[in-house]
Amino acid sequence: KGINTYNKFLIPAYPSMVCFSMHHAINVGLDKTARKYNIKSQIENNPNTHYYLFSKEDISFFQDYYGIKVNQKVIGIPRHNHKWMRQVIDRQDQLSNKYHSKPFLLVIGRPPSDFLPLDRKEKTLRDIKRLAIGKLDLNVVIKCHPKEKNFDIYEKVFGKEQYNQKWFYSKRHPYILAEKCKLCVNFYSSLVLDFIVLGTPVIEYLNLKGIEFHDNEDSYRDEFKNPVFDYRYFGLALGADNFEDLENQSHKILSDKDLVLNQLTENYKDIFY
Repeated sequence: KGINTYNKFLIPAYPSMVCFSMHHAINVGLDKTARKYNIKSQIENNPNTHYYLFSKEDISFFQDYYGIKVNQKVIGIPRHNHKWMRQVIDRQDQLSNKYHSKPFLLVIGRPPSDFLPLDRKEKTLRDIKRLAIGKLDLNVVIKCHPKEKNFDIYEKVFGKEQYNQKWFYSKRHPYILAEKCKLCVNFYSSLVLDFIVLGTPVIEYLNLKGIEFHDNEDSYRDEFKNPVFDYRYFGLALGADNFEDLENQSHKILSDKDLVLNQLTENYKDIFY
């Protein structure tokens, strides 16, 4: 109560209140692209107002863009309480046999968007099929995004006749799927952070090259100078721009998952201490 949240903007309605706000997703350093816009919200430096941030990377953003100089506290990610996460998993039914008759690659879905045009999404799915079903002999389990309404692209790529044989949709909680899958690929999702805590590295397959709004002077860049989003930039997900990357990152996980997970976990702890 008493707080209006609109995208990146926090507007306390009553200056004496203690206000607490969380974004739907967990960005790191919030949105770097937004830094090009000179828009600031009206927040007074009131000593009775406290600001709880997910990560230390958020501190400078709130200072620079909102003028907040006091009462910032980095609290990490509340939903990553191990007891709570374990409770969510334990209350779910066991996976049905059709999912784990053999190991599977988990796809965390996402609807087409400005950074994931339909043609690029189709190519990504075809590469996943080629790797998982064609080369690694894995089933594919798809956890659709709540905003996905059209599933034709999955049926087009994986084939209706192969449904419930080589690929499956799942309505299970992502936490259960994380613990059961052999590999996981997504197209950008804060679930990469949850999966680190659960012990499952994620490959983020997302090619932003040539998409003007996300490939510009303000973009985060990886070691190869390719445009990336925050999770890859801060080392919280393995990155893939093409099939070769996808295959190499998959083999890296399959050959030494603990080594990969340890590095992701160290990066996580450094940011969300």
